[in-house]
Amino acid sequence: MKRKISYFLVLLLILQALILSGCNSIEDDNTQTVLNENYTSVLGVLQNSQDLSEMQTYLIKWANKNDIRVSHDKYDNVIMSISASEGYEKTPSTILHATISPKSPENTANAVAVMQYIIKNVADHGFIRFIFTADSDNSQEGIKYIKKSYLYGDNFISLDNFIDNSLLIASAGADVYTMTRNIKRVKPSYPITYEISLQGLSGASITDETTRPNPITIIGDLLASAKSNGVLMEIASFDGGTDTANYPSRASATILINQNDVNKLTRLVEKNQERMYNRYSPEEPDFTYTLTEVQRPDSVLSFDDSSKLISFLYACINGNYLKNDDGEIIAKSNIGKISTEANLLEILIESRSKSSAVLEEMNTLFETVCGLCDISYNKKQIYPVWENNARFSYDENSDIKEDVDLSANPIVASFSEIIKEYSGQTLKYTRTLNYTANAIVASRNPDINTVCFGISPDNIVDQTNILLNFLAVKTI
Repeated sequence: MKRKISYFLVLLLILQALILSGCNSIEDDNTQTVLNENYTSVLGVLQNSQDLSEMQTYLIKWANKNDIRVSHDKYDNVIMSISASEGYEKTPSTILHATISPKSPENTANAVAVMQYIIKNVADHGFIRFIFTADSDNSQEGIKYIKKSYLYGDNFISLDNFIDNSLLIASAGADVYTMTRNIKRVKPSYPITYEISLQGLSGASITDETTRPNPITIIGDLLASAKSNGVLMEIASFDGGTDTANYPSRASATILINQNDVNKLTRLVEKNQERMYNRYSPEEPDFTYTLTEVQRPDSVLSFDDSSKLISFLYACINGNYLKNDDGEIIAKSNIGKISTEANLLEILIESRSKSSAVLEEMNTLFETVCGLCDISYNKKQIYPVWENNARFSYDENSDIKEDVDLSANPIVASFSEIIKEYSGQTLKYTRTLNYTANAIVASRNPDINTVCFGISPDNIVDQTNILLNFLAVKTI
């Protein structure tokens, strides 16, 4: 009899588990259906809109239809909010955020779809504000100019990260330098003129983790090598690049040399060409590197100006400045433009770093090199470093998991616990060289806890449930 009862209890437990599993499966299917419907609707608006005002209108209409409090501003931002559940009035408030970007419609549609689902289905929560900010040209203008009062709260969670089940916890700040020197032009002395030209490059973003060539520094290194090998030269012009945030797609320099240095220069160029093609052709299939004899110009830079230019390009930091042992790029710089038009040398450089201390260290190096080469410069911050969620060591042995100080940002600890309970996975921490809305929020409201949670189409139901679980936590 006892054995029959035991069998019955086991069978009951199995049936109960199967029923609960089936219920969860049905709930997940329903969630996926709603998310798909939201995604399709948002994507359709984005793909057929002339500007972001149409997306703003869509969100306002959606909120009104669902009896959600909504407001908007002249920057195409939309702000929705829901009051705390009864008994949860003292729960920390949360701001949930998505950037509306026509340049990445699929990612935007996923983030907005999740926000719409949460607005209608979240339970047992504190006060939640949902903000949708405009970003028409990668300048984050929406979050920059939204009323500061909308950024008041305990927690800020952006859905702009699209790395599966990860928390973005820091992003790089950027400074742009404009370096100038008045140049003197003189009559040329040497008879033979060559143009060194690199063209056909993709002009990739400097956040690209793949090693990319900078044609300005390639030519600069070649000129420095030629000079150290005894090639006498005059520089007539050096031009290339337009945007510091991207590697230049082309650059060229026109130089004059003596007849007896032709073979020496040719060998140096051929050796450099072979090395560059071997290194970069897989990523840059249209890349060309040529040495062409051209017509002799009427003027060249003075000997002193040419020497200072070559010295500057040789000594100036460019490319990856700091990496850790895991290969994570902590800081880098990019010579994005050079021009010797008229009587002015102009060089534009952008430096990026995930650490404000390292960014300042790079500034000191730029200042030193400019001083040695008699080049004036001014610096402008393009966007701030976001680093207040963890305290970083940033040396070669730095590891992101060891760097994260969970006590510095309680959201990180809370998400870690929820993801482990919900999925059994260990949360991945990431940092980026890209510009983020979180950086703006952290600079405008230093007291707020902020992270960027990763969502992806493959696991969007789980990620939605993780967010719902986080919002249901009474204390952090």
